[in-house]
Amino acid sequence: MKTFKAGWLFAGGALFGLSIALCVGAGTKTNTPPKAPPMAAPTEAQKYAWAHIKLVGYPNGGTGFFDEETGIIYVYDAQLRHCYLMRQVKVLGDPMQPVN
Repeated sequence: MKTFKAGWLFAGGALFGLSIALCVGAGTKTNTPPKAPPMAAPTEAQKYAWAHIKLVGYPNGGTGFFDEETGIIYVYDAQLRHCYLMRQVKVLGDPMQPVN
């Protein structure tokens, strides 16, 4: 009867597992999302660049929108209907100034 050596068995299993992982990982992705249809002409709201706006969440349910270009934060209520706070950051560490 043959006796298996544990080291050879472990090395063979590791090599086999590595080859399976590399083959599966190198396969082509078949579940790519479908391409979106072409968009319509941009409207007035879409022309504004929103990339410089950051969202800020508050524990009371308010949602803030921070405009990085102007340094102004707009805070809305939980339903996003009313803006109840507008402040501007001039220098970090100093108090925020009210926006007129």
